[in-house]
Amino acid sequence: MLRELYENPKKGILSDNAHFDIQVDEVLAGTAPTNLSAIWDNSTFGEPETMAAGPYLIALLRWPPVRDPIGTTQTSSEPTSMMVLQAPCAPPFMFDSSSELAQKTRVILRAGKQ
Repeated sequence: MLRELYENPKKGILSDNAHFDIQVDEVLAGTAPTNLSAIWDNSTFGEPETMAAGPYLIALLRWPPVRDPIGTTQTSSEPTSMMVLQAPCAPPFMFDSSSELAQKTRVILRAGKQ
């Protein structure tokens, strides 16, 4: 699959990835620096044109790729960056940090630490 960064989004060419910087306020599993770079390699071509500054609850991963019966999420072309967790053809694990989904996720992950 050929992936390029296009400087002019008005050309009508769809991009399937986004790059952004994250300021980390809370870590629910693993470790993370205060600031990090992330890639959203979106198989649904559904990146929004704009996003509010947040905060968001985002699941990030590094290598190896996620493999399951549904499919494989490929490794990043930028291995030093974290990747947003997203199964093929599914929504990303990224939602408003005050949402009900975020609260349920916190409860589940905190219970797993006990």
